[in-house]
Amino acid sequence: MESLIRRADSALYRAKAAGRNRWEMDGVFETQMISAKAEGGPSSR
Repeated sequence: MESLIRRADSALYRAKAAGRNRWEMDGVFETQMISAKAEGGPSSR
């Protein structure tokens, strides 16, 4: 759980640094989504 909070906190600060009305995804989550799509997992719709 602590790792999840640390990654979320990091994404929050990246979004804040990038400017207003932004959001960021954790790199681990992005990697998992790319892997799932490559394996025929959930679609991007």
